[in-house]
Amino acid sequence: MKKFKLWTAIIFLSIPVLAWAVAYKGSTLESTGNTTVGGNLAVTGQSDFTGALHSSNTATFQTTTHLSTATFVGGIHGSGQTYLDDLYLGGTHRTAWPAGLDFTAPGPIGGGTPDTGNFTTITAVDIMSTNQITLGGTARSSWPSADTAGILVNASDIQALAMALQESHGIEQLLMEEGFKASFNASTTRIDTANSTGYTFVSGGASTTATPGYIRNAAGGAGLTSNVPFTTESDYLQQEWTKANQATSFVSSTNGSTNLTISSGTFPANFTNGRISLDGGTTWYDIESIWGTGAALTASYAGATGNTNDWTGRMTEFSSGVVQLNYGASVVTSFYEQATLTGDDEVIKGSGGTDEEVGQEFKATQTANIVSAVLRLKKTGSPTDSYVYELHASTTPSAAGGLPTGSSLATTANQAASGLTTSYADTEVFFPVPYAPTLNNYYFLVVRRTGARDVSNYLSAEDSAADGYANGRRVRKENGAWATVNANDAYFRIGQGPSSNVANEYVSISSTYANRADTAAWSDINSLTRTETLNSQNAWYWLIDNPAPSYGNGTTAKIWNAAGGVWRNIARNNGGTWEYNNDATATASETWVGATVNDMLHAVSKAVFAQANNRMTGAQMAAVTDGNLTAPSTSQVVGVTLQSSSTSQNPSVDNIAVNYDSNSSALDLRTSAFAVSSAPGQLYGFVADKQTTGTSAYYVSRDGGANWYSMTMSGVINLADGRTIRRGTKDMTGTASGIDIRMKVTVPSGSTYEISGIGLQSRQ
Repeated sequence: MKKFKLWTAIIFLSIPVLAWAVAYKGSTLESTGNTTVGGNLAVTGQSDFTGALHSSNTATFQTTTHLSTATFVGGIHGSGQTYLDDLYLGGTHRTAWPAGLDFTAPGPIGGGTPDTGNFTTITAVDIMSTNQITLGGTARSSWPSADTAGILVNASDIQALAMALQESHGIEQLLMEEGFKASFNASTTRIDTANSTGYTFVSGGASTTATPGYIRNAAGGAGLTSNVPFTTESDYLQQEWTKANQATSFVSSTNGSTNLTISSGTFPANFTNGRISLDGGTTWYDIESIWGTGAALTASYAGATGNTNDWTGRMTEFSSGVVQLNYGASVVTSFYEQATLTGDDEVIKGSGGTDEEVGQEFKATQTANIVSAVLRLKKTGSPTDSYVYELHASTTPSAAGGLPTGSSLATTANQAASGLTTSYADTEVFFPVPYAPTLNNYYFLVVRRTGARDVSNYLSAEDSAADGYANGRRVRKENGAWATVNANDAYFRIGQGPSSNVANEYVSISSTYANRADTAAWSDINSLTRTETLNSQNAWYWLIDNPAPSYGNGTTAKIWNAAGGVWRNIARNNGGTWEYNNDATATASETWVGATVNDMLHAVSKAVFAQANNRMTGAQMAAVTDGNLTAPSTSQVVGVTLQSSSTSQNPSVDNIAVNYDSNSSALDLRTSAFAVSSAPGQLYGFVADKQTTGTSAYYVSRDGGANWYSMTMSGVINLADGRTIRRGTKDMTGTASGIDIRMKVTVPSGSTYEISGIGLQSRQ
């Protein structure tokens, strides 16, 4: 008979011992039914019985034996490994191990005296209640001398070995190279934790069926949040007007001039208060006014003189954690000594003592609205409150030397102090409602904290190195009163712009394709909310579910039409052409028209401009019920379109929040190496798992996981607790070779899956 070399390495826990129908050839005794022996029974080979074995005298087993039910009137000798599911000894049905039973040396049961004691329970279920079995009166945690590998005998290992015996049908030699030395019950031994993903280990009890240990794919969550925070400008697409999509000539520019001109075409009609870049978006200039072929900047152009400049225009900007329409601010009142910033710190700890607030006096040298201010700020410690900039009148409005007085004339939105760094940096904040100053009057820029006083976690404002600003001075508030600090001024800038300082255009913004929300693990969307400051202006929202790569063909933007109670498509990429829905009804009806500028944001803006039924406000978005919200299968984008009809009021959006529930995670569970002496030709896989939903897949490798090959598993035993023993075979001939043998189990996201044992065998 041809012999094979067999190695086995299996990890199992808490699996009921089962009877396996196996017959062995050679020096073995086979039985698939009941067997009765009238005299002594002596077997030198491996033996397994699925039926009953009855012996009227002594039975001797010299090698591995598996018994389902047996009756021995005489005694039992065992020099090999013996497995008992149920037992009759001395003609009596036993439910417990007797005191004198010893499988290590020949001899009658109980040393010749019929056994009567009941000690350790031995039924299939009860074996699993202990990690030790009493043999020969001694509590054993491993098989006796016949087992040179020191195989543990807890219930999980007994089952794993039974599975190994089943698979090794027809093989005379069972070589245990690795042994059963690990279990999911107490640890993740044998799991490649570095390369496995999406799993959760659940520790079990003391090898019992009631509390088995297992590994499962990570459970889903409820009420999770995906944010669209308008903090990092590079994460977003802003609607752009360019030389190409406006069909103009190149821009002619002169270094040091505030004027730009084009020889053909025109700048966008609403470009006043927008911004323009001539170097691909690195440097931006605010536009004070346009006149068709020309544009006036609010600051001098600093670049090469010539007429070959490409150009890009935007009418939105990111500032202090919000996206808003661009302010065409002209900085006309400033003290900006950047070279030698070595003055003192001005600490801002909050009201109730010293260092409460800091201010800087300045003179309004023109009547343009004050739209922004800059201070150089940093944080010390970890402040958790916010800060604001305020404008205050002076106690001497027509002369320098006064102090701040009265209520704030203009106040910025709260700025999170945690967003500051521990080093000084220019910190510009815009006033939601710009302030129109009186020409040549004196005012104060003040920075204060919004939270309680904190002397450990606070803000600081940087001073300049000298008293370089002629029209004001630095002041400090202590114990509720303002006072002059010293001769040095604060480092500051005041931004003033023309009275019509907000871009007046329908302008759209969305996440870049790379920054879209990954929704593959989402099971449901519960709600959509936003944080916005409208200032009586407009912000409309829209969604894209499962956009095509780079927002290509098939990408469609939609809104919830509150009047019609339907989802309505408003813009789409139709074979590379962007179109907008020009249907006027409050329905899902569609009348597609090509967008003037062939890109997504221009098409959405045109849709919102063209039809009121293409608009969804923030309040309407927040009112969409859970039943009308569905999680996209791959990804989602939530965009916004801004528009202002005011010369001074600007809408802004801080954040869009999507509240969702998630599916359980996908699972990729990999074993560590099962080392063998040479590359195996056949691999045999075993698992004990529970598939409630989803479908698992199984793979094997013999080169350390560099290459994986699918293994088909078949269920062979269904356990009472819902788990199934599965086995599979893989011919590795022609696959990447090696002796680093591994197994992998995967399940898709949304599955409910548990695995309590995993193992491999090999024939060589």
